[in-house]
Amino acid sequence: KINTTFDFEGEIVDVTSFEKGIDIEKLVHSFGAIFNNAKILHDTDGVGEKLVIDAQEFSKLPFESTQAQIDDAKRTMNNVLRRLKSNLNNQPVFFYRLTRDFFPRAYNWWFVYKNKQYSVEPKTGFPMIAKEDPEYYTQLEIMWSNKTNEEKLVAVERLIKSLFNI
Repeated sequence: KINTTFDFEGEIVDVTSFEKGIDIEKLVHSFGAIFNNAKILHDTDGVGEKLVIDAQEFSKLPFESTQAQIDDAKRTMNNVLRRLKSNLNNQPVFFYRLTRDFFPRAYNWWFVYKNKQYSVEPKTGFPMIAKEDPEYYTQLEIMWSNKTNEEKLVAVERLIKSLFNI
């Protein structure tokens, strides 16, 4: 696999090339929602177009998590929660942990663990969460609000409970 990014007529373009015979399931697990808007730029034999179509179709299937994956996700969230609590009064570190360690997982795992589907890109996903799970979305909104770190921590705990029904 080869990855590169370049500017094309004012648009940032991510380019990934693959060898033939790639496992679609591994591909979708690795790249997630990227195939929903993928464009094939150079495909002389139709393999790229078929790859994108197959990946798009596969990503519509239910996401099947193992108990080990769910347990690992819970452990990860509990570790993130512990780090947030220990840095509650250290604004730069709290913000870093919240935006890097917690928020992307809270977004993606709403799809994966709560709804058993593959994650979608944020411009589609946030409206979907707001419509289908308004309480979860309200708690997510707190992450980017002007609320205190203490209030954000309460929202983090609510989101974790909602994700894993605990």
